[in-house]
Amino acid sequence: MSAATSPAPVPLLQEGLAYWEELVNECKRQMNAINAAAMDHGLVAEHLIEWIPGRPLDMIRRQTPSTEIKLNLSFERWGPVISGAIKGHQQEDLRFYPEELEVPLGRDEECTVAIFDEGRSLSPREFAGYIAQRFRRCFPDLSLPCPE
Repeated sequence: MSAATSPAPVPLLQEGLAYWEELVNECKRQMNAINAAAMDHGLVAEHLIEWIPGRPLDMIRRQTPSTEIKLNLSFERWGPVISGAIKGHQQEDLRFYPEELEVPLGRDEECTVAIFDEGRSLSPREFAGYIAQRFRRCFPDLSLPCPE
């Protein structure tokens, strides 16, 4: 293959994969902390958040009010992007307005960060906290934990 036809390297490939792995681990940690707090308040297993195994990050609380969060990592020609959707039901027949995310990853000083429209840059831990707080409608009487 000549240099003229070889594909261009994907910017921030390794950094994007490392960020994604850390984000997945942090989301699991946040989910476990929320579930532990919910169980401490007397909720049973079917009212907790579930982790759906697979490549996309997928967490769901099935009981109403419900929330499902799906995120995926893709690589565009300019670099890695985390995209996804947050949807659910406030009541059985009443969906809440879905939220869609398209968050590019970039470099900020010495680390890889998610860059939001507002110009905020979030570490994997901060992004996981942002995502986990979307479950607050599911647990209105519970202050959601933010593990350190």
